[in-house]
Amino acid sequence: MDPEHGGSGDQLLHLDVAVDEREPRRGILDLLSKLRPEWKTPHIQMKTFTEGITNQLIGCYVGSLQEPGCVLVRLYGRMTELYVNRDREVEMFQVFQAHGCGPEIYCSFQNGICYEFVRGNVLEDELLRQPSIYRSLLAPSKISQSAVSLSTHRLFKRKQGICQF
Repeated sequence: MDPEHGGSGDQLLHLDVAVDEREPRRGILDLLSKLRPEWKTPHIQMKTFTEGITNQLIGCYVGSLQEPGCVLVRLYGRMTELYVNRDREVEMFQVFQAHGCGPEIYCSFQNGICYEFVRGNVLEDELLRQPSIYRSLLAPSKISQSAVSLSTHRLFKRKQGICQF
């Protein structure tokens, strides 16, 4: 974790903040005052991503969404903890980030998490059918460079050929 932006070492910063899902701005500004104290409140912009089914995802930034430093705030959907183990989810974020395969997680709070916005392109079906794309994704050198050995991680279990987290 980057101590300047939310955490240090293996211990994830937890902020005792609850964000109201109906009016999230005030709670998010409270989180950002701790994660990005250099950001001035009048300059903070928020973009709500609407593709989610159970969670709300809000991108917070100063300047442009494409500039480094954007913080994603994920508000957990009501009662989703009944079917999603949030502790394990956070731990998997940390495992993937440690192996260079995922965003940095900045903190957890009462009803969500904050993490790094990673820029990229969505690989839609049409793109994935292009030989230059799928060959580069499946190239042995790419796989060996980016593979994460989850089998050695304590969260990974193999049971009757099924991977469980």
